[in-house]
Amino acid sequence: MSDQTPGPQDERKWTKRMILLQQVLRFLSERGPTSWAILYFHFDKDGTDEIGLALGHLATLKHIELEGTTLKITELGREQLTD
Repeated sequence: MSDQTPGPQDERKWTKRMILLQQVLRFLSERGPTSWAILYFHFDKDGTDEIGLALGHLATLKHIELEGTTLKITELGREQLTD
């Protein structure tokens, strides 16, 4: 077993992921239901697929839902938006 504590790089990665989650929720809140492809185009310009991980995380938490090829924010997702 490892007793490693998160380092600065892990903290930056976590912070970056939390910012992306907020950005996706805000985008969906402001623009309404949006296709999966548009979200990839908008948030994955450098091809890291972080948006795929973020969308999966948001879906697991039921902050977004998929209807066909369109994602929309749920009420739980709206509650997560910070000012």
